[in-house]
Amino acid sequence: MELAWHGGASVSLRLADRVLVIDPAFSRSDDYGPWFQASPNAPAFDAYLEEFRPDVVLITHGHFDHFDLETVRKLADGPAPRFIGSPEVIATIRRHFPAAGPSATAILPGEWMQVYPGLSIEAHEGVHWLTGEAGRQAAARFEGRPDRWGVMPCGGPMLSFVVRGDGRDVYFSGDTEFAGVPELTVAAAVVNVGGPVLDPVGKQPVSCILDEHDLIRAVRERLGTRLLIPVHHDHPVFLEPVDLTAVERGLSDRCRLVKLPFNRWVRLDDMLEDGDPCARCC
Repeated sequence: MELAWHGGASVSLRLADRVLVIDPAFSRSDDYGPWFQASPNAPAFDAYLEEFRPDVVLITHGHFDHFDLETVRKLADGPAPRFIGSPEVIATIRRHFPAAGPSATAILPGEWMQVYPGLSIEAHEGVHWLTGEAGRQAAARFEGRPDRWGVMPCGGPMLSFVVRGDGRDVYFSGDTEFAGVPELTVAAAVVNVGGPVLDPVGKQPVSCILDEHDLIRAVRERLGTRLLIPVHHDHPVFLEPVDLTAVERGLSDRCRLVKLPFNRWVRLDDMLEDGDPCARCC
């Protein structure tokens, strides 16, 4: 099993000859209106396809930095991967990109799904602002506005995923607060961590995902794992940087923090061993 971080919340997992990607978001500034904040470490799309073309796409929730409609459009142009997400995400994909519809599959919190023989996923519901009914209402306000295309594709739940394959479980948190972190024992936890963001209504900084303190608490109290991989903290949507050194200091000796390089495969077994796993990147 191998992992690759594409900046932001976008992470690929490769098992044998199958590639799964979570929240691919590779659009550039000119793909949307002035509101858009591009992920600075995202790969160029053609380069991404050459090295990381996905068989399966998991979408955690309906916010632009996770459900990137223009990236989904390019992926759906074919050969289309299998898209998996909440019913709201899948309905949005089918409405805007009919070619992807036949392979798109909805999953609910608490459900397990076999994606391929030897590769399965389980969905958990996280806790995140502007999801659920609040997310549906926000998405409805932007519907039909070309100047806000892609801001908020849909509402629905925020889904975390556990991917199981090769005898290993890997947790992908998506955007969740501490209350939405499940109690799990996994080989690795790929966790979204970030500082405050600007509330577009109140124009004040708000915290809506795990910060450094809550990430340490989540690993100590909820996640039994030997390996913590923080992601998403590089995205410009966050108003303050994340102090990963403080997170590292707060972990127990049983859990290592690994900072993945951008857009390079790294073997999970190498990360679980001592030493510098990135020195052995593919």
